[in-house]
Amino acid sequence: MKNEVTRGSYRQQPLRRVPIPKKSGGTRPLSIPAVRDRVLQTAVELVLTPLFEAQFEDCSFAYRRGRSVQQAVARVERLRDQGYRWVVDADIYTFSTKSTINC
Repeated sequence: MKNEVTRGSYRQQPLRRVPIPKKSGGTRPLSIPAVRDRVLQTAVELVLTPLFEAQFEDCSFAYRRGRSVQQAVARVERLRDQGYRWVVDADIYTFSTKSTINC
C-alpha cells in the first residue's frame, strides 16, 4: 500500500453497504470502508490534524476532536454573561489566509 500511495496509484476499495434497521421502520444504508482504507485514512488524519489544529481559532468548535456542541453553547453563554449581545454566523465561501479573526 505504501508504494501505491507514493506512486499515486492507490485506489480505494469499494465500500461495503449494509442496511441498518430504523426504529421507525425501513432501513438506512451504512457504508463501511475496507480495513486497508481505514488504516490509510487514520494515518493521514494523524499527520494532518496537528497541522490544521494549529491554524484553527480557539472559538472554532465544528468537527474538531475533543470539542462538542455543549462546549460551544457554554462558550456562547459565558460571552453573553460578559455582556456580548451580537452573534454572527458566517459561511465563508472564499477566505484569505491573510485575514485576521478575533473571537
